[in-house]
Amino acid sequence: MKTRYLLAVLALVAAGTGFAEDGSIVAWGWNEYGQCDVPEPNEGFVAVAAGGSHNLGLKQDGSIVAWGYNYHGQCDVPEPNEDFVAVRAERGFPGGFGWMVSQPWS
Repeated sequence: MKTRYLLAVLALVAAGTGFAEDGSIVAWGWNEYGQCDVPEPNEGFVAVAAGGSHNLGLKQDGSIVAWGYNYHGQCDVPEPNEDFVAVRAERGFPGGFGWMVSQPWS
């Protein structure tokens, strides 16, 4: 029973939901580029896009936190870092699953 529950929670986290009550993220596995080192404060996350070498986390205030491999600047979130929302990525979208973030059209 515990294994089934753990797998259900892992599926939710992999899909960008299922965080702890404080909105913290737990990351583990290969950490060559710091992709498992969630920056502090690790709380208030509402969505995550997890990749093989870098990750993006959407916070309750609409800002994005990025960490991991940054050779091409993929973790340099441009200003203004605000008003982002989570959008469910459907099949056919590159990557095929999970969450992406977007700013509302002005």
